[in-house]
Amino acid sequence: MLLTDVKPVYEYVDGKRSDKINGYAYCVALVAHKYADLTVKIPGEKQLELTADSMPVRFDGLFVRAYKSYKDGEIYFAAVADRITPVKREKS
Repeated sequence: MLLTDVKPVYEYVDGKRSDKINGYAYCVALVAHKYADLTVKIPGEKQLELTADSMPVRFDGLFVRAYKSYKDGEIYFAAVADRITPVKREKS
């Protein structure tokens, strides 16, 4: 997995976004799946900064579930994890 972006996840109160950050969403490209994208939410403090255009990472405690959208009938994925860590690139 290649980390491509990190965004804050805000708390919503009565349907409105507050200023409180509940965690972070880590956007990754899945190399083994034709670079499909997946966003993994991790509650709490930011665990990793993106230091380049992309960087290899792994998740601990990753849980992914599929769901069908009522709006368009398409299948989407929701993912949460406990931790994200960088993976060292192998030198060729």
